[in-house]
Amino acid sequence: NGQIFFTYPDRPSEELKTHLPMTLHPNPSRILIVGGSLGTLKEFLKYPISRIDFLELDRKLIDVSMRLINMKEDKDALRDSRVDIIVEDGRRFIKRLKRQEYDLIILNLPPPVTASINRFYTTDFFKEVRIVLNNDGILSITLPQSAGYIGRSMQTANGSIYNSLKSVFRHVEVTTQEYSGFFASDGFINTDAEKLEKRFVNRRIHTRHFSQFLFYDIFSKFGTDYVKKRLAEIYLINKDLRPSSYLYNLILWSEVHGGKALRYLIKLREWHFISLLLSITIIVTPLIFRQRNRVISFCIFTTGFSGMALIIAVLLAYQSIYGYVYEKIGILSATFMIGLWTGSHILRPPKKLLRNIFFLEILSVGLAFVSSIFFKIEILFYVLNFLLGIIAGREFNLANIFWDETGVAGRLYGLDLTGAVLGAFIPAIILIPLFGIKNTLFIVAGIKAVSAVMVLSLVTGKTT
Repeated sequence: NGQIFFTYPDRPSEELKTHLPMTLHPNPSRILIVGGSLGTLKEFLKYPISRIDFLELDRKLIDVSMRLINMKEDKDALRDSRVDIIVEDGRRFIKRLKRQEYDLIILNLPPPVTASINRFYTTDFFKEVRIVLNNDGILSITLPQSAGYIGRSMQTANGSIYNSLKSVFRHVEVTTQEYSGFFASDGFINTDAEKLEKRFVNRRIHTRHFSQFLFYDIFSKFGTDYVKKRLAEIYLINKDLRPSSYLYNLILWSEVHGGKALRYLIKLREWHFISLLLSITIIVTPLIFRQRNRVISFCIFTTGFSGMALIIAVLLAYQSIYGYVYEKIGILSATFMIGLWTGSHILRPPKKLLRNIFFLEILSVGLAFVSSIFFKIEILFYVLNFLLGIIAGREFNLANIFWDETGVAGRLYGLDLTGAVLGAFIPAIILIPLFGIKNTLFIVAGIKAVSAVMVLSLVTGKTT
């Protein structure tokens, strides 16, 4: 996706990400590393640990990493019997463990600028981590920070994750801004610099860049209190079904790279969008009401929008609940396409076209309302996608028959694609982070309800 995943070799960063969390734990033995550089393994192996599990979703990324590793100590680390490299979605792996297993979990992932990465920064994931951590186990996270001042965008992006951690774990500690560390545990996390210095020295760990004197700067009370105060001012919580953090991290990413277009979204609130939606409805309704061709055009547009919005919601919910599995995401898309084909080709055209289009509109409203019920069982995700495809394909077919005019297929197809583009962009960037997946489904149901009323006006009254 164009993001920098890790840099190799990067000794200062590797040592900091290893020795800081390792020193915070009084006796770390079993370690889980999720993502990042294989170069950190040799640093962890300097301790008398019993096991390291290294999780990575993409086998090709591991193969590339192994080709890049050219230092003897890194190659030796890969051959160490205590190291186990696991190719699996990290979220799925942790979910299925369901038992205390690790003393330390290191989350070496990019900041959550996408919905896929955001899955690892939600309260739902933190609850799963809490289950697999031992009683005094620690979760270590690194997020981007800036020295000196925490701006509004960074405050919102990091504050949503900080407060999500605090809602799950009893103790959450942060470093000063320059070190970008967040540590969470149900046990007490001792950040006293003198005690940490003594612990690190007593372990006799040889490092090139990391020093025991860094603890005084990392956990400076003035610095950590400032970070906690700024982040605690944000009351957002990041959840699987309301993934707010990826929107605010996307805004932060845009600002860092000189973009200004997204910064206005940080002030966006639920009532802003609801007011805009109601205003559009009030303006558009008189222009469309009982205008036959306009109503059908509006139906196709909203079908494209709602169909794509529901697909986006389904994909986000699926990968949050069951993990991102490439072939299954492909199957989800395929079931929708099969539904499209089924609705367009197999079912015969009925005599009462308008009544059937109205029935499909009502079915779309109902399906959007109850979609979240399908999230409880994995196979129902595929059923939902198939039904969405049938409705979209069937309605497009009926609309072409009803609007018997040369060149209408291309026009309707253009409206369908326009709705689909907006249905992919607006829910993913605005609706789902702002309202959550379930409320987004209700909004989509409301949009289709307006469309259904329009069709009903054709069924029951005179048209022009």
